[in-house]
Amino acid sequence: MTASNGSSSWNLRQRTLDDCGHTLNHRQVFSPSGRHVYFDARNVDTEIMKTDRIGRIDLETGQIDWVYQAPNAGPFGPGVGAVACHPLRDRCVFIHGLRNCDAVKPYGAPRRFGAMLAPDVSSGSIRSAEARCIRWNPPRGALRGGTHAHSWSADGRAISFTYNDAWIEERHHDGQGPPDLRTVGVMWTDRPVEVSEPDSENFSGNCYAMLVASVSHVAEPGTDAIEMAREECFLGVGSRAIAFLGRVRTVSGGTIDEVFVARWPESLSFASGSSPTDADGRLETPEFVRVERVTRTEGRRYPGVSGPRSWLVSSPDGRRVVCPMKDDDGIVQVAAVDVDSGQIDVLTRLTASLESPLAIDRLGERISLMSEGRIGILDLATREVQWSPDLRDRLEFVWGSFHFLPMENGLLFHAYTKNRDPRWQQLWTLTLH
Repeated sequence: MTASNGSSSWNLRQRTLDDCGHTLNHRQVFSPSGRHVYFDARNVDTEIMKTDRIGRIDLETGQIDWVYQAPNAGPFGPGVGAVACHPLRDRCVFIHGLRNCDAVKPYGAPRRFGAMLAPDVSSGSIRSAEARCIRWNPPRGALRGGTHAHSWSADGRAISFTYNDAWIEERHHDGQGPPDLRTVGVMWTDRPVEVSEPDSENFSGNCYAMLVASVSHVAEPGTDAIEMAREECFLGVGSRAIAFLGRVRTVSGGTIDEVFVARWPESLSFASGSSPTDADGRLETPEFVRVERVTRTEGRRYPGVSGPRSWLVSSPDGRRVVCPMKDDDGIVQVAAVDVDSGQIDVLTRLTASLESPLAIDRLGERISLMSEGRIGILDLATREVQWSPDLRDRLEFVWGSFHFLPMENGLLFHAYTKNRDPRWQQLWTLTLH
């Protein structure tokens, strides 16, 4: 399909045709050269448990290679998905369920890990990113649960992740403690952590991991205590800070999501021994990590970060993060938050709410978005949005980011073909001329 919108011409092109799902991660889907795109074979975004393959497509030739297939795949796992590509090396990380998943212990938030793959199609062998040790006091640098939403720092030295603790969850299930609370962490690559007596639940890893946000069960209203942390991003090009959403309680007792930042020194001491835990048995955040609340939006008519699920997006200099927020009319707009001052700058004047996660181009000059079935490219300098034609008569959008193509003026995304049976989620490009 080619359509004109004002002085611009948009060209929609289907890039995959095979009878399976094709789901892109929310960011970092391109190889360092920009030639290959990585995806998983989900046909529904929530069905990682049933997905067994990781693939890549060559955008120049259209060739698809299946670079990894999970062994012993079944309806309860292990499950794979959400591939994030290293910015500088031909290397990726993705979600992988535990290898012993079955009907009794299926794939789940605490039962997964980050699988690292150097995409040699002939081998398809993986390594665990983090070490996993389901004990009260695991070795420092190891974790006790599941990671997902992996993202590489721009220098490739570290991986951020969202985390659920299996040890805490098992105790809570047995009536012995508070529930597991989602939080965020960072792991440093090529710093192996060894776990003694490895098995299908406990194993060594290639990275040294730590949690960077402490969470509290039912936080005190009106304080900066966090009940849940998630949707993180690295700030800028280094690997010394992340921004994330922290769920806090307002003075009236309601919950809202605010922007927080966690920072740590450039030179880190990777300690050995056992990991310390807090009074609830949760793994503690190291003392050298400094966490600050950035936004305080309780006074706004519609407080908090809200709208479609969207990971925070950082400017290249790390000074601002972009996120969805409601304006005074309740319409979800694109907003930028100054990390130092907490000042909120609403960047769009949409007449209908944002409908997609946000993505940024490599230079930090443009943001992609969707509203009312039209894909838009927001120029951050002029704050003007170039809109595509309404694509709802051709495509069915469920959820996903619109990724800026590295070598063309356009976007890559996944969607279903409208009124097509069987219903497969395919990859598409929309280029602007």
